[in-house]
Amino acid sequence: MAVIKCKMCGGDVDITDKMAVTVCKYCGSEITIPRLANDKKTRLYNKAETYRQNNEFDKAYDAYKIIAEEDNDPEVFWGMVLSEYGIEYVDDPKTHKRIPTCHRTHKRSVFDSNNYINALKYADPEQKMLYRDEAEVIDKLQKEIISISDKTQPYDVFISYKETDGFGERTQDSVLAQDIYEALEEKGLKTFFSRISLEDMIGTNYEPYIYSALSTAKVMLVVGMSNSNINSVWVRNEWTRFLKFRESSPEKVLIPVYKNMSPYELPPELEKYQGQDMSKIGAIQDLVHSVQRVIQRIGSNTDAAQASAVRGASEEDLSLLLNRTKAILDEKSNEIQREKELESKKKSNKKGIILIAIVAAILISVMIGMPSQDNTTNDDAINEVEADVNNAENIIESGNESVTDINTETVVDTEADVVTETYEEEPIEEVVDDTIYDIDDYGVHTYSLIVENTTWEEAYYKCLDMGGHLVRITSDEEWNAILQQISAEGKDKIKFWIGAKRDDDNDEYHWVYGENMDYGDEIINTNSKYSYYWLDGEPSYYDESTECYEDKVNIFYVKRANGWVWNDVPNDVAWIEFYDGAMGYICEFD
Repeated sequence: MAVIKCKMCGGDVDITDKMAVTVCKYCGSEITIPRLANDKKTRLYNKAETYRQNNEFDKAYDAYKIIAEEDNDPEVFWGMVLSEYGIEYVDDPKTHKRIPTCHRTHKRSVFDSNNYINALKYADPEQKMLYRDEAEVIDKLQKEIISISDKTQPYDVFISYKETDGFGERTQDSVLAQDIYEALEEKGLKTFFSRISLEDMIGTNYEPYIYSALSTAKVMLVVGMSNSNINSVWVRNEWTRFLKFRESSPEKVLIPVYKNMSPYELPPELEKYQGQDMSKIGAIQDLVHSVQRVIQRIGSNTDAAQASAVRGASEEDLSLLLNRTKAILDEKSNEIQREKELESKKKSNKKGIILIAIVAAILISVMIGMPSQDNTTNDDAINEVEADVNNAENIIESGNESVTDINTETVVDTEADVVTETYEEEPIEEVVDDTIYDIDDYGVHTYSLIVENTTWEEAYYKCLDMGGHLVRITSDEEWNAILQQISAEGKDKIKFWIGAKRDDDNDEYHWVYGENMDYGDEIINTNSKYSYYWLDGEPSYYDESTECYEDKVNIFYVKRANGWVWNDVPNDVAWIEFYDGAMGYICEFD
């Protein structure tokens, strides 16, 4: 006769080989019985049950899984269901029976769980009936939690920490977590901090609110001053659940926040994430800044941001937008003229039509979203831009030797006074501009080393606005001159953006040119003259520590390489502690 743990109360239950269902003599619950082949599996099953009843659901699941890999035992699969949904059985004060509570809510119904399906597949009829009854209770509980959660406002940040120690006293982790919470809230970030976020919910089920916060938060901060606190049952339960949410929402970011301990003392699952050492001066300010950057990056939507910017724009903002669009149209006309001289007229014309149409379409859609007291004024502006596009397309298709004037008069009516802007372009001379595409821009030029936390794209357009471009390094002579200037200005610890990028759908990095970021030389193939500038093992295209795809290029000094190297990184790295405050870009002026 074997002895197992009651899954309801944890009491010892004597079982025989032929049992499928029995009643626990301690809690009176009717329970299903596992079919364990030997003492070793019985001990492992009891260990899994102990883990689950202590709410260590991950450990329990792993222990059940070991048995399931060898035996198709329905009770083992059911144990995996209980661990998967974080089921704890508690006393019902009304009926004094054991009822399930849920600590791990899922959008997926328990009836769709593969473990539940396997439990039914291998169960006896009597076991099957009990599994179905319990599953219905769990499913109803899940739906109630999700219903409450859906009515809760989403969070930006979830702070996971240990509130009390073994003596019931408040931990230092909790004090630090509250300091961080207050700093985040002061910046307008909605933050889940259980000590405050749940203080008005005493006597209610916390799970709907915890689930809501975990599922909606963009950032989790795991705050701790020891490995044991970070690995404590409920803290671990929170960050492992957050990591599960990351599997379907990889944009979510987890940041270990530690003090009075080494990052190497973090749990293995958290070691790969960029952490924040709170023992440093100004650590809270640095952390808040990093969180703001992360949330800004996650929440950014190019189309929405563009529409929002235009809706709030003044007449001057829209005029600048129109001006920039005119410049793009003119630049493409220039390119077409030059390409014709280089006998690639057909290919260039096609590219010109596509790009002009794209630019015009974007401008038209943006202007439609511009609020106006008089819609006819916006319509006039749209008609004028469309006329420019048609004129440009006619020029391309006709193959004329010169580009005719493009005159656009735009009237914009906003809440301010009516403003009329007129733009006129003179005929463009047939001059070959050697600043586009694969040009010969060798030699040493003038460089400006700017130290600023910025994205690659921001740096790129800032250089263009200053009349230069993000540096393109085309010779050893130029490379050495830039390094000498970095050293002379004492900026050896700065990581500088340079003017190279790749598309998401290929692995080829190129120098880029102009407003449209047209591609020039490829800079990574083994035959390239640039190949030996790269850090060993780079480009890698993906950073496992930040779990971000990399598509831009920067340079920095690497001690082990005894020199400056090229490396590929994401467009925005300022939120990473390694870069924050030590970033810059190099503008080149030919």
